[in-house]
Amino acid sequence: MSTNCPECGFPNPEGSKFCEKCGCVQDMGPNPQLAEEYATRAFKHSQNGNLELALEEYSKSIKLHPNNSSYYFQRGCTYIGLSKRYYAIQDFQTALKINPNHANSHSMIGNEYLIQGDYDRAFYHLTKAIDLKNQLKPFILASTYMNRAIVFGLKGKKNDYKKDLDSAKKIDPLIEERLNLR
Repeated sequence: MSTNCPECGFPNPEGSKFCEKCGCVQDMGPNPQLAEEYATRAFKHSQNGNLELALEEYSKSIKLHPNNSSYYFQRGCTYIGLSKRYYAIQDFQTALKINPNHANSHSMIGNEYLIQGDYDRAFYHLTKAIDLKNQLKPFILASTYMNRAIVFGLKGKKNDYKKDLDSAKKIDPLIEERLNLR
């Protein structure tokens, strides 16, 4: 008895974990341990600038463990690196459906909405990320305050703009330089 690989169609023996021809994972149901192995490889590919390979590995992770919000977040970040912002937003939204308090997803999707000019959605997500600030690394939190300050500035709310700008600088005094705003 055999099952055909969903990727290449090759007939593999029943119970095979990997396709003998293309090496892809056969559908075995949720497998968090193997998913984490793929995510680790994806992260290494991303660090080495191999974003297409990273994308493939994150997609394998998601297939094996579809309820892990971090995998969707990381794949969303990879899509940004590939200038595929539409898909990035979809992945951030999926991460937030799984975990509505995923602070990094709120920060990143807020930034994406800011870039698109959707200031109300940007404000909502940036504020939510700031509310969850204990989950964010200092640079990300400072960047989130800067992005929300930009939203305030665009809406003509000068006092709120200054408050968020000051908050960002308090966290990271060089934030404007790091974000090339000077």
